[in-house]
Amino acid sequence: MAENSFTEHISSRAGSFKGNYSSSDDFKQRYEVWTRFLDKYAPGANFAYDIGCGPGLFSFYLAEKGIRVEGWDGSDGMIELCEEEKTKKSDKITKFRKLYIPVSVTPDMERADLLISSSVIEYVPDSDGVAKMFNHLLKPGGTLLVSFPNKSSWYRSFEKLAFRISGKPSYYKFVHHLWTTDEAKKIFELNGFEFIEHEFYANRSLFSKLADMLGGKKVSSNLVIMAFRRN
Repeated sequence: MAENSFTEHISSRAGSFKGNYSSSDDFKQRYEVWTRFLDKYAPGANFAYDIGCGPGLFSFYLAEKGIRVEGWDGSDGMIELCEEEKTKKSDKITKFRKLYIPVSVTPDMERADLLISSSVIEYVPDSDGVAKMFNHLLKPGGTLLVSFPNKSSWYRSFEKLAFRISGKPSYYKFVHHLWTTDEAKKIFELNGFEFIEHEFYANRSLFSKLADMLGGKKVSSNLVIMAFRRN
């Protein structure tokens, strides 16, 4: 991601973001869904990238399975949290780098068996460039796991309207993309990926529960995770 006020915004909230995984029902569900997908697609992987690694939660989850991981994030605060946790865990196989995506992939960069990216791509203006970067960082047959806001969610429509009226939530000014699953499929398929499966999640709020009763998980869930195979 480009260096801008967004990375400063994330750095200032790094500690509270990490704490959300133990205090927020939606973040707890995010962890449950993501670890389930990692348990399914990580076996057999030797090396993985975690793009937009945040506090490194999923990087360390993969490292505990014996997978070498390189985590990238543009936020100083997030990288500091990763390095602190790495020291606590005496982790010798995980590496973290401060990088703004998309980057130009060079021949000396190692190709991965698995690439994960949780709730990052929506903040990057050049989504096509990010999809190309993901392709270049993966080996043929490698797996991409990516999550982002669900455009079909009723809450996302409300959030967009609320921001236009009030300027809140403040983070929304950094959001560049909202996609349906069909729109995301098209973007990644055009950049050399084959769709495998998806799952909607982040639907534990009262608003989401009401939406689920009326329209199902497609409109009640704020996030979606998608699995792709690199051609």
